[in-house]
Amino acid sequence: MQKISVAVILFPVAQGSSYLFYDLGFQIWLLTGESPVMDVILQHLSFLLKLVVWIVIYKLFKDYVKDSRTFLNNNMWLIIVLISLASFISLQTLILLPRSKRF
Repeated sequence: MQKISVAVILFPVAQGSSYLFYDLGFQIWLLTGESPVMDVILQHLSFLLKLVVWIVIYKLFKDYVKDSRTFLNNNMWLIIVLISLASFISLQTLILLPRSKRF
């Protein structure tokens, strides 16, 4: 239960940061003249930035997740997962459904 909870909590954070870095690279690409060389450079920089964010998230939360068994029981994890699922579902809905098919 604990590993699933952490995945559900951190996945929207990681996915949101990935889209943020992708959009940042796209905006820089538009400002620099839309050259193919700059496109490749920005794709690699975006990937490296995402990798750094993943490493930082892992380093920050690794010890907290290991110690969480002592102060969080299964019911508390369930509440955390249910709250995080709202963010997860809304993010997936915005990404996967076209604008005309949204609720």
